[in-house]
Amino acid sequence: MTTDKSNNRIEWVDTLKFLGIFAIYIGHLGDLSGKSYPFVFLYHVQIFFFAAGFFARYRPELTFFSFLKSRFMRLMVPYFAFGFITVTFRAVMDGYGVVQYLSAFSSILYGVRNDEFVGGTWFVNCLFFISVIDYVAFRLLRNSYLVLLASLLVFLATQYILPCNPLGEPCWFMNTDSALAYWWLMAAGRIIFPFINKALNSDRNWMLWVPFAGLSLIAAYTYFNTGHFYFWLMQHAMPSVALEKPFWVVNYLIEPLSLVLFNVGAAVLLSKSDIMNTLGRNSLNLCGLETVMKLFIPVAVACIGMRIEISSEIQALFYCLICLAASHFVSGYLAKAFPGIFGIK
Repeated sequence: MTTDKSNNRIEWVDTLKFLGIFAIYIGHLGDLSGKSYPFVFLYHVQIFFFAAGFFARYRPELTFFSFLKSRFMRLMVPYFAFGFITVTFRAVMDGYGVVQYLSAFSSILYGVRNDEFVGGTWFVNCLFFISVIDYVAFRLLRNSYLVLLASLLVFLATQYILPCNPLGEPCWFMNTDSALAYWWLMAAGRIIFPFINKALNSDRNWMLWVPFAGLSLIAAYTYFNTGHFYFWLMQHAMPSVALEKPFWVVNYLIEPLSLVLFNVGAAVLLSKSDIMNTLGRNSLNLCGLETVMKLFIPVAVACIGMRIEISSEIQALFYCLICLAASHFVSGYLAKAFPGIFGIK
């Protein structure tokens, strides 16, 4: 396992966050990203919810209000700051009036995922509420496995009780319904992370590559066939069984977890990349600047008489890398000017 001893960071974890933010940039290009578009939407934000559980250990002396303040400063303050930047940039570009500007910013305050102004930052406020839910549950249950069980029961409730599925159509304030549906990933990450870490530090770390090979095949099928691997498996193994809602619900658990763990293996293999590690450490800022950069770059290019056209999946991936690099550059300035907001890693 690779560890950056200078700042006590685990390099593959930073690489995993890079793979997550890169997938988010790809996914938000829509159909221009080709097969990558439906593929990354199966796991991109789930990576961050899963990784959030890696270090979610709550000290006994950490009070609820201390925890709430820390999480709010780390997640919600940047969320509101980037929301302000995004809305202001859109207002300048599109010539908003005062009423239209305030209406747009109210969308940031309500924070529901599918609003155009919330866009790529929705999972930040969602992660905040996942963290709060997890803290309270862990304090009450005091056992990681009981918390995971509770989170899975809550997930089932979101699938069978709520009128709209919060995995795709959240409607509650700040995506709190989505937080209930995704909480299990954080609980699972807390349990799985020590096993991965221990295996990577052991003499038998080669044993990890057996399941990784299987996960790679699942990922390859999902990408190239733009389909659900476990649906294909069930249809061939048990063709007489109807794939009704219960199977869909189970698939909402095992499919994203399989693809997240595939990305964990890929992150371990790529963890020597300083560029990926650096961008992964900066994933919160890269998330917040995504919309602005994707609006600004075409305008800037048009000022010199050129136009950006994306006509293939490779071009889409390359364009996303350009946007990531531009966001990273801008965030460096913001981190120096306002370290309390944009200097968080």
